[in-house]
This record gives sequence, structure tokens and C-alpha cells, in this order.
Amino acid sequence: MATIQHLGISNTLKSLIQPTNSRIFMLKGLMNCHKSMIMTIGDRIRALRKEQKLTQADLAAKVSLTYIQIGRYEQQKSKPSADVVRRLADALGTTADYLMNGDSQAVAATKVTDRELLDLFAAVEELDDQDQKMVKTFIDALVTKRRVQALA
Repeated sequence: MATIQHLGISNTLKSLIQPTNSRIFMLKGLMNCHKSMIMTIGDRIRALRKEQKLTQADLAAKVSLTYIQIGRYEQQKSKPSADVVRRLADALGTTADYLMNGDSQAVAATKVTDRELLDLFAAVEELDDQDQKMVKTFIDALVTKRRVQALA
């Protein structure tokens, strides 16, 4: 019986099994997406707070609470009211939907820290398909131009 090496397939199989940067990046993205779906509101508050290098006291000051209360939220010992969720979302640069539900559309919003840009993206979503396509084409052209300039 012929082995895999005799068939000349071993290198191909090895290349399929070897982790590449793109495969690792894709797996990390899937893990993060899955993670955001099973995270609690406390987990999301903690993750965003740490991502922004804020202490519980820093976040508490931004939303007019005590650091003890922030800790209670993060440990699921207490649930924030709707008003507090809104204030936390504003302070953390995300949406209340993301904090409450881990909404997959809101995940992208957590990566964009410029509020004006977020508002513009929200406004673009209200445009018709043709206008949205034009905006996407313009953004793609601008990004491509900058990448080409960076290579030069």
C-alpha cells in the first residue's frame, strides 16, 4: 500500500495543517465573536474598560458611580439600570445594545473610538443602496491610496 509520502502529498498536507497568519487571524476572530456572544454585561464592561486602560475608579468617575458599584457590575453581583447602561456605553465608546446583548453589529462599533465617525456610519446605513455603494467605493479608494503611499 502506498503511503502519503509515496504519493507526493505529504508537503501539501503539511501546508494545510500548518497554522498560517491568516488562519490564526480567522480563528481568533471566530473565537472573539463566540466569546462576545457568551459574555455577560459585566464581562463586556470589564473587557472594554481594560481595553481602554481604565481602572474601575476611572470608569466610575466618568459615569458618576463608585468603583465598588463598577466592581459589582463586572462580577454580576448587580445589574445596571437602563440609565446607567447608557452612561457606561457613552463612557466606554460603545452602544447600550452591545453592553446588554453583545450585539454582533455593535462589536464593530466598539473598535471605532471616534464618535463622529460612528454617527456618520449610522447615517450612511440609512441611505439607499446606490448611495451606500458610492460611500463604500470612496472609502475603499481612499484607504487603497494611503496603503499604496505607505508602500512607496
